Amino acid sequence: MAVLSLNIAVVVLCLASLCSYLVSTCNIHSGLQFYSCTKYSRVSYSQPYKCGFWYWQRCYRTKYTHSAHHSTCFRNCRVNGGWNSWQAWGAWSSCDRACWRGRRVRYGVRECNNPMPKNGGVRCPGSHIRKNFGTC
Repeated sequence: MAVLSLNIAVVVLCLASLCSYLVSTCNIHSGLQFYSCTKYSRVSYSQPYKCGFWYWQRCYRTKYTHSAHHSTCFRNCRVNGGWNSWQAWGAWSSCDRACWRGRRVRYGVRECNNPMPKNGGVRCPGSHIRKNFGTC
Protein backbone atom coordinates (compact mmCIF):
# COMPACT_ATOMS: atom_id res chain seq x y z
CA MET A 1 0.00 0.00 0.00
CA ALA A 2 2.89 2.37 0.75
CA VAL A 3 4.35 1.81 -2.72
CA LEU A 4 1.00 2.66 -4.35
CA SER A 5 0.69 5.95 -2.49
CA LEU A 6 4.31 6.78 -3.32
CA ASN A 7 3.67 6.27 -7.05
CA ILE A 8 0.57 8.47 -6.91
CA ALA A 9 2.56 11.18 -5.14
CA VAL A 10 5.23 11.00 -7.85
CA VAL A 11 2.66 11.48 -10.61
CA VAL A 12 1.03 14.36 -8.74
CA LEU A 13 4.40 16.05 -8.36
CA CYS A 14 5.08 15.63 -12.05
CA LEU A 15 1.71 17.02 -13.07
CA ALA A 16 2.02 19.94 -10.63
CA SER A 17 4.34 21.95 -12.91
CA LEU A 18 7.63 20.52 -11.66
CA CYS A 19 8.15 19.18 -15.15
CA SER A 20 10.09 20.52 -18.08
CA TYR A 21 8.16 21.44 -21.18
CA LEU A 22 9.46 19.45 -24.13
CA VAL A 23 5.88 18.92 -25.27
CA SER A 24 4.64 16.76 -28.12
CA THR A 25 1.57 17.52 -30.17
CA CYS A 26 -1.78 16.20 -29.02
CA ASN A 27 -2.56 12.68 -30.26
CA ILE A 28 -6.03 12.93 -31.84
CA HIS A 29 -6.75 9.22 -31.36
CA SER A 30 -5.94 8.94 -27.65
CA GLY A 31 -6.46 12.57 -26.57
CA LEU A 32 -3.08 12.46 -24.77
CA GLN A 33 -0.09 14.74 -24.97
CA PHE A 34 3.32 13.40 -23.92
CA TYR A 35 6.18 15.50 -22.58
CA SER A 36 9.55 15.07 -20.94
CA CYS A 37 9.55 15.64 -17.20
CA THR A 38 11.51 15.02 -14.02
CA LYS A 39 9.86 12.81 -11.43
CA TYR A 40 10.82 13.23 -7.80
CA SER A 41 10.47 10.44 -5.26
CA ARG A 42 11.10 9.92 -1.56
CA VAL A 43 12.24 6.44 -0.52
CA SER A 44 12.39 5.21 3.05
CA TYR A 45 14.94 2.73 4.42
CA SER A 46 15.93 1.42 7.85
CA GLN A 47 19.24 2.43 9.40
CA PRO A 48 20.57 0.31 12.28
CA TYR A 49 22.03 1.90 15.42
CA LYS A 50 23.04 0.68 18.88
CA CYS A 51 20.62 1.35 21.67
CA GLY A 52 19.56 0.08 25.09
CA PHE A 53 21.56 -0.31 28.30
CA TRP A 54 25.28 -0.06 27.43
CA TYR A 55 24.24 -0.02 23.74
CA TRP A 56 24.08 -3.82 23.45
CA GLN A 57 20.86 -3.85 21.46
CA ARG A 58 20.49 -3.16 17.79
CA CYS A 59 17.62 -0.77 16.93
CA TYR A 60 16.46 0.68 13.63
CA ARG A 61 15.33 4.14 12.62
CA THR A 62 13.62 5.15 9.41
CA LYS A 63 15.60 7.41 7.12
CA TYR A 64 14.55 9.00 3.85
CA THR A 65 16.38 9.64 0.63
CA HIS A 66 15.21 11.75 -2.31
CA SER A 67 15.84 11.01 -5.94
CA ALA A 68 14.95 12.50 -9.30
CA HIS A 69 14.82 10.84 -12.69
CA HIS A 70 13.78 11.95 -16.15
CA SER A 71 10.69 10.34 -17.55
CA THR A 72 7.87 10.79 -20.02
CA CYS A 73 4.70 12.20 -18.52
CA PHE A 74 1.31 12.65 -20.16
CA ARG A 75 -1.78 14.78 -19.78
CA ASN A 76 -5.19 14.97 -21.44
CA CYS A 77 -5.50 17.42 -24.30
CA ARG A 78 -8.55 18.80 -26.08
CA VAL A 79 -9.40 17.25 -29.43
CA ASN A 80 -11.94 19.06 -31.61
CA GLY A 81 -14.26 16.95 -33.76
CA GLY A 82 -13.88 16.68 -37.52
CA TRP A 83 -16.38 15.63 -40.17
CA ASN A 84 -16.02 12.37 -42.02
CA SER A 85 -16.87 12.20 -45.74
CA TRP A 86 -20.48 12.38 -46.83
CA GLN A 87 -22.03 8.96 -47.37
CA ALA A 88 -23.69 8.23 -50.71
CA TRP A 89 -27.10 9.78 -51.29
CA GLY A 90 -30.00 7.69 -50.02
CA ALA A 91 -32.89 6.59 -52.22
CA TRP A 92 -35.41 9.13 -53.49
CA SER A 93 -38.61 9.44 -51.50
CA SER A 94 -41.95 8.87 -53.19
CA CYS A 95 -43.42 11.83 -55.05
CA ASP A 96 -45.61 14.11 -52.91
CA ARG A 97 -48.19 14.55 -55.73
CA ALA A 98 -49.99 12.04 -57.86
CA CYS A 99 -49.39 13.87 -61.10
CA TRP A 100 -47.05 16.55 -62.41
CA ARG A 101 -45.01 19.17 -60.45
CA GLY A 102 -44.45 16.99 -57.44
CA ARG A 103 -41.35 17.01 -55.28
CA ARG A 104 -39.22 14.28 -53.88
CA VAL A 105 -36.27 14.33 -51.54
CA ARG A 106 -33.21 12.28 -50.69
CA TYR A 107 -30.76 12.58 -47.81
CA GLY A 108 -27.03 12.36 -47.29
CA VAL A 109 -25.40 11.72 -43.92
CA ARG A 110 -21.95 12.28 -42.41
CA GLU A 111 -20.55 11.61 -38.95
CA CYS A 112 -18.47 13.75 -36.59
CA ASN A 113 -15.84 11.07 -35.98
CA ASN A 114 -12.72 12.12 -37.88
CA PRO A 115 -11.66 12.54 -35.08
CA MET A 116 -14.37 12.35 -32.41
CA PRO A 117 -14.30 15.25 -29.91
CA LYS A 118 -12.45 14.33 -26.69
CA ASN A 119 -11.62 15.98 -23.36
CA GLY A 120 -13.89 18.99 -23.84
CA GLY A 121 -13.17 19.43 -27.54
CA VAL A 122 -15.74 21.17 -29.75
CA ARG A 123 -18.27 19.18 -31.79
CA CYS A 124 -18.25 19.59 -35.54
CA PRO A 125 -19.93 22.76 -36.86
CA GLY A 126 -22.95 22.46 -39.13
CA SER A 127 -25.41 19.68 -39.75
CA HIS A 128 -24.80 15.99 -40.19
CA ILE A 129 -27.68 15.70 -42.70
CA ARG A 130 -28.03 17.25 -46.17
CA LYS A 131 -31.11 17.24 -48.39
CA ASN A 132 -31.41 17.11 -52.16
CA PHE A 133 -34.77 18.01 -53.72
CA GLY A 134 -35.95 16.91 -57.14
CA THR A 135 -39.06 17.18 -59.25
CA CYS A 136 -41.25 14.31 -60.29
